[in-house]
Amino acid sequence: MRSFDEPLLSPFDIGFGPTLPKRETVENGIAPADVYFSPERFDAEREIFSKVWLFAGRVEEVAQPGDWFVKDVEICDASVIIVNDRSEGIKAFHNVCLHRGMKLLWEPRGHNGLFTCPYHAWSFATDGTLKALPDEENFPQVCKREQKLKPVSVDSWAGFLFINLDPHPQQTLEQFLGPISNKLIDAPFDAYPRSASLTSPMDANWKLGNEASGEGYHVSSLHRKSAKGWALPEDNPHSHSLGWEQVGPHLITTLPSNPDFTVDLTARPIQAFAFMNQAQITSNSDDAPDQEAQPSFSDHPDLNRPKAKNWGGDGFFLFPTGQIGVFPNGWWFNSYWPVAVDKSRWYARWYFCAPKTRRQRFAQECMMAMYRDVLTEDNFSINGQHQGLASGALEQVYFGYPEILLRHMSGIMQAAVDNRLGGEPERLAAE
Repeated sequence: MRSFDEPLLSPFDIGFGPTLPKRETVENGIAPADVYFSPERFDAEREIFSKVWLFAGRVEEVAQPGDWFVKDVEICDASVIIVNDRSEGIKAFHNVCLHRGMKLLWEPRGHNGLFTCPYHAWSFATDGTLKALPDEENFPQVCKREQKLKPVSVDSWAGFLFINLDPHPQQTLEQFLGPISNKLIDAPFDAYPRSASLTSPMDANWKLGNEASGEGYHVSSLHRKSAKGWALPEDNPHSHSLGWEQVGPHLITTLPSNPDFTVDLTARPIQAFAFMNQAQITSNSDDAPDQEAQPSFSDHPDLNRPKAKNWGGDGFFLFPTGQIGVFPNGWWFNSYWPVAVDKSRWYARWYFCAPKTRRQRFAQECMMAMYRDVLTEDNFSINGQHQGLASGALEQVYFGYPEILLRHMSGIMQAAVDNRLGGEPERLAAE
């Protein structure tokens, strides 16, 4: 893992050819404010989303033949069905009926052997083939055996599913992920089968949400009552990353925790009970009552590479909008998806071990409420931040050096957008 003294100007390739991150942002921590509200730049971002691999979900969501879920990519006006077909495995299709373009599935997930359009009842099998249409004899131009839902490329890594809306992707998923594709293999994700999700519309540019998730500088102020205690050790009050590694357009960071954190049983008895009765995502403790031994991420060779004693977790930030947080006793994914230049949608899902007792179940519910409160604080603030930026009051924003992830994310996206807009690509200075 790298330290803050090492450069972050390595080239990346998201399918448009080798490109360097924006130098002014990566080296000096300065980014133009209009990257958050420029319609022209947002249109270029839309093109990028339509051609790169996008994080969509987990294989457990389609574990059995007939299981399906829908992933909307609103910036591209796209909706995608991801389904487990008995014969062909996991497939993906545009969520569009072949008859006259009606949205085929309206629920977020389900289990069916047949997809039936609510408009005129055309029916499709899970391999995408057209199986039936009412009044078939009056559609002589339609040959059922030749009709199939429009496919979308889908692939997986370490149990995570990705889709690509480009009919002819410029990269394989392995090429897009680069060396990350060799990480987290055999990590015990399936040891944490209980999940809970939250989603919310945002009146803010999507990049502001991802940036808030990528730095701990705000924790001591914005989360001083909700998260400061368990997130910030005394010797790291601004939550500086313990190490980082650039992997093409992606970044891995190692996060701290406060191993000395305790909850005052007298002042906050409910919270104290929760921390005492379940080893949490945020804690490496295994001394809770009824806590049985279970696989932990702590021992995986790809995690906590600095071998920090106060390891809180590792963040895998996947371009353009995907954060996988892997912690000692659980994991989550968190992302902000663009809808319009000033609108986005937040989606997060937390994964816990299966509770063995009512105390553990209660503790998990309490912890989930805590995570909800912390992220709600973020999202409320981000809406206000976008309003301030869109006013045009600022020409530029600043990233501190420890905000290495923000420098990286902004520098990568600026360069990718400049590439699509036909600007001069960044080049390494002659040595």
